[in-house]
Amino acid sequence: MKKIILPVFLLIASLQALASFDEWFTNKTLRVDYYHTGNSASETYSLDQIKAEPYWGGSKINLIDTLNYGEYYFKVIDTKSNIVIYSRGYCTLFNEWQYTEEAKHISRTFPESVVMPMPKKGARIEFFSRNFLGIFEKKFEYTFDVNSYFISDERQMVFPVYDALISGDPATKIDVVILPEGYTAAEMDKFKADCDKFAAELFKFEPYTHNRNKFNIRAVLAPSAESGTD
Repeated sequence: MKKIILPVFLLIASLQALASFDEWFTNKTLRVDYYHTGNSASETYSLDQIKAEPYWGGSKINLIDTLNYGEYYFKVIDTKSNIVIYSRGYCTLFNEWQYTEEAKHISRTFPESVVMPMPKKGARIEFFSRNFLGIFEKKFEYTFDVNSYFISDERQMVFPVYDALISGDPATKIDVVILPEGYTAAEMDKFKADCDKFAAELFKFEPYTHNRNKFNIRAVLAPSAESGTD
């Protein structure tokens, strides 16, 4: 009897997590573009633009990041209930640059973006930076209004896609997308061959070998105007 109950319990838990996604989000992406400005000793955030993208490609189950990784962290909070409905930790080039010699003498601005599922209702997006003690400090917030005039639709560029490895539904797999740089339209066959080579080499090593069936690898056939990288 125990062997039957456990799978049923796991199925119910999975459906509850999915229901949580459907409760708070639509199957679209909200992208927040912002500017990260500072130097080795200070930093500021400023909003650039808000974009709506037509699909959500991330997890619909693991909505809250509990790993506490990354130098930065953002969370999405439902404004009415004050419930955290999404969060993620991440790293940026700005943080790497902060430790350079140049950052001790001048300030620079880096464009950055975070993405999240599209909230169905109003939400507050809070941004955090990790201080020198390893503690996240709130640096910036943006209140998202679903009816805001300033939300613009992302212009979609459509290119063919090459499937180097498909193991199943993207919602339940690790999805790797390869973008070309320096491959012309006449070199797309070479690009596809290089993607196949990458996929073959990757799964020669652990832990990838025994987790091959957890990956999808796709290549976007977007040619460059000139051959070779800049």
